[in-house]
Amino acid sequence: MVDAGERAKVYSTLDARFQEFVDLLSEYARVPTISAHGTKFQEGADATKTVVEAAGAEVRLWPEEGEPPTGPRAPDSGAGAVGAP
Repeated sequence: MVDAGERAKVYSTLDARFQEFVDLLSEYARVPTISAHGTKFQEGADATKTVVEAAGAEVRLWPEEGEPPTGPRAPDSGAGAVGAP
């Protein structure tokens, strides 16, 4: 269970960065992606990378034919990238 002091720090950070989060996600929502037309793979991957990095994760994009996957990894965790062999 998270104590009240730690919870207050989280809420304080969210409050302080709220507009930054709204702006980032609003920009992300404007990126045309593959869902409608099967195009804009790289633009969608780059936009996703930006959002995930803004949350503090390390991201590497692998160039592939079709859809480039993203691979987030928590900083300093020592964990491998998601989807990596």
